[in-house]
Order: sequence, then structure tokens, then C-alpha cells
Amino acid sequence: MPTVITRLLYQNLMQVDSGQLSAHIISESNLIEEQHQLRSLLDRNEGRALGLAGGFAPTGELAMLAIADKSTIVIIEFESKKSKGNEHDERPVTPASITAARVLLTQNLLRRTTGFLYAFDIAPIALALSQTLNLRIANAIDVQCAGSKTRVPLVAVKQAVGDLHRIYDENIDKVFRENTIVDHPFAAKNGTTSLAQRAWIAHYLSQLSTMEDRFAQVPPVDTFRLSDEVVHYCNL
Repeated sequence: MPTVITRLLYQNLMQVDSGQLSAHIISESNLIEEQHQLRSLLDRNEGRALGLAGGFAPTGELAMLAIADKSTIVIIEFESKKSKGNEHDERPVTPASITAARVLLTQNLLRRTTGFLYAFDIAPIALALSQTLNLRIANAIDVQCAGSKTRVPLVAVKQAVGDLHRIYDENIDKVFRENTIVDHPFAAKNGTTSLAQRAWIAHYLSQLSTMEDRFAQVPPVDTFRLSDEVVHYCNL
């Protein structure tokens, strides 16, 4: 099995020429050896916005994290706590390759000092990062907090886009329903496509000039400033 799976896809959420998107799926155990795609994405967007989306296992664990700009999505597949005989071990030993991968993510993505991370429903992602992977996140903006009166993603997208483009309501509803990764590890095609598109549209909305003032008023999520006890019990 290849250590990096690359898929080409087109977004179908709105009528805008976004071109062909590249989605690269990388297991965190291979991330150090196969970090080129992630490094390239981060380097060319230093100080700029990125879109995020989380894919969850049926257990509620964070199974995948998608990071997107306008043309590329890198999807990190996380090791499940309940795999490889760890079902009954509350503190399983973490392999060195995974520890190094999480340090890489923290230093270069989750704790980046310039450039915000935009996501729909950032709270569950931030909470799962902490409780599933013992990771924190900073400079994260919740898209629905930017002036939307509801948490419904479709409504938030319509309010942001306005009359700029035609919105495909059914497609948006579908990709936001498919946030559970059923066939983890290396999830099914539909699951990763929806995950990639959720990250892509979060980034797209962050680039709209009409949203600049709205996003500027949203307090960033920063779980680095919270104690372990607070993160464990809070709902952010």
C-alpha cells in the first residue's frame, strides 16, 4: 500500500471555477518521511489563511484532519487509540514516528504565529485534538461565528457568498453530513472527498473581501492557554 494516496477532484459546492483540486492522504506514522506535500502547502501559505476540517471515527475520535488552500488539500490520518491491541490500554505507548509527526504538526500548523486557521465547527475539532491526540490549537477561527445567526453550514455559506456565485444547497448539506470516517484507516472515497471539500470551502470563505471585517471580530480559539483539566471537561 502506498504511503501517500493522491486523489484529484473538483469541488461541487458552488458555481465557481476553482480548477482541479489535489488531495493527499498521509498517515501520521509516515508523515516525517513523507512531509513534502504538507511542507509545500505550509511554506507557500506562510502568514496566510488555511482551511481546516475534521473527520471523526464512530467512537468520536479525530480520525483525520484536512488542511487546505485554494488548490491543495493535505489530509493527515491519525492512529486510532483502539487499534493494534490498545483497546484496553488507557495510556498506550506512542511510536517515535507518531510523536515526531505530532511535534511537526504543532510547530508548523497548530501553533503557527501568523495566519489564521478557518474551520466550520472548530470547537469539536479543537476538543478532539486534545482528548484524542493530546494536541492543542491556536489562531483558529470558527466560520459560523462570523455574523451567522445559526450553526447551519449552508446558511453560513450563503450569508458569506451572497450573490457572488450560485450555491448548490444539496451538495453542501451532504458534505457536512459526512463527517464520520467509517472505513478508517484510509477512509472510503466519499468520506475523504467530503472532508477535503469542507476544508476547501472554509479556506475559500476566508478569502472573500466581504468577510474580512466579520472574521476580524471573531475571537480566535487558543487551547494552548487552557490547562489540561479545563480542556478535558470543557465544551469550548
